[in-house]
Parts: sequence; C-alpha cells; structure tokens
Amino acid sequence: MTRIILSIICLCVALVIVACGGVNKLAANIIYDARTQIATAEKVGAKQTTLNEFRDAENLLAEAEAVLDKGDDDEAYRIGMKAYLMARYAEVLAAKKRAEWNANIAESELKEAQQAEEKARIDRGQAEEELSALEGD
Repeated sequence: MTRIILSIICLCVALVIVACGGVNKLAANIIYDARTQIATAEKVGAKQTTLNEFRDAENLLAEAEAVLDKGDDDEAYRIGMKAYLMARYAEVLAAKKRAEWNANIAESELKEAQQAEEKARIDRGQAEEELSALEGD
C-alpha cells in the first residue's frame, strides 16, 4: 500500500517536472527508480539491518531531487543513480545478513540435534548393557 502511494506521488512529481519543460527525462526517471528501490529495500528490512547504507540512499535521493529542482539534469541523474545503487546495495546487504542469521539458527539447531542424538545413543548403549546384565543372571 505504501509502495503504491509512494509510486503515485513520485509519478505526480515526475509529471509536474516534465510538464514544466526542459527537464531531462532520464534524471526524473532515475530519481523515480531510486525512490522505488528505497521503498523495496525498506520492505526487506534494510532500514533496520543496514541503516547507514539505507540512510545514505535516502540522503542521495534528496540531494538528487534538490539538484534537479535547480536544473542541473546531468548531476541529478548521476546522484540519482548513486541513490538507486546504494538502495539496491542496502537491499542485497540486508538479504545477506538475513541469510547469515538464518544459517546461524540452522547451525545451532543442528548442534542441538546432534547432541540429542549422541545422548540417545549413549542412553541406548546403557539400556542394552542393563538388558544384557538382566539376561545374564
């Protein structure tokens, strides 16, 4: 829902900018893409797990928008591209951290299962010894 609203706002801003004339369509498009990528990164938890990278992407986006408002289309495109790439990096880094966390949990669960198996093996050995002792009497 937030992404849809954000997309509509970005589209409206882009349309207003284009309607005012003279704006480099590529700069407006990359700024829109950067905003969308930031929203995507936020959905996968980048704001919590990769705060610095996520914040850098947001700051770069704001800078690109300000530069575009001043009419420097080429610079706005360059900064907008950096914002997009930083947001994409934050998203990928967040996914990597989530995968590492899941792997650590799985490793911990595996160790617990191995310990339970070892205990069961020892208990079985003791039970077999006790059974043999009873049969030998």
